[in-house]
Amino acid sequence: MATSAPLRSLEEEVTCSICLDYLRDPVTIDCGHVFCRSCTTDVRPISGSRPVCPLCKKPFKKENIRPVWQLASLVENIERLKVDKGRQPGEVTREQQDAKLCERHREKLHYYCEDDGKLLCVMCRESREHRPHTAVLMEKAAQPHREKILNHLSTLR
Repeated sequence: MATSAPLRSLEEEVTCSICLDYLRDPVTIDCGHVFCRSCTTDVRPISGSRPVCPLCKKPFKKENIRPVWQLASLVENIERLKVDKGRQPGEVTREQQDAKLCERHREKLHYYCEDDGKLLCVMCRESREHRPHTAVLMEKAAQPHREKILNHLSTLR
């Protein structure tokens, strides 16, 4: 399916220049460039003790990395737009039926707050309430429980 020019332009704006995929957990560094959080952890210092921006080569401090949750929301909306273009009006996707959305922000839940035992969207994770808490991706939080269930199932067999 062909992508319209405006959508293609938006996709370019939300593409990480390191991994060339949509921005995942987008963050900005000192120079203002935006990358995936995981991509910034892979950036190593070239000379001296500070890493440098892969685009403009300006040094940045890892402690100054800041989330850009508006872009995370934009990425999700673009992904929804692409899915919606291929559907009939009124048709609901399986993902939409299964997706759990944040009650406050109506965004997809990606994180689990270990301190509060709650599922969080990107915006909640970066809120004052949860920022100091330990939040992990839902898949990571679910893994130990998955393993327990699989162990119990194998015992029952």
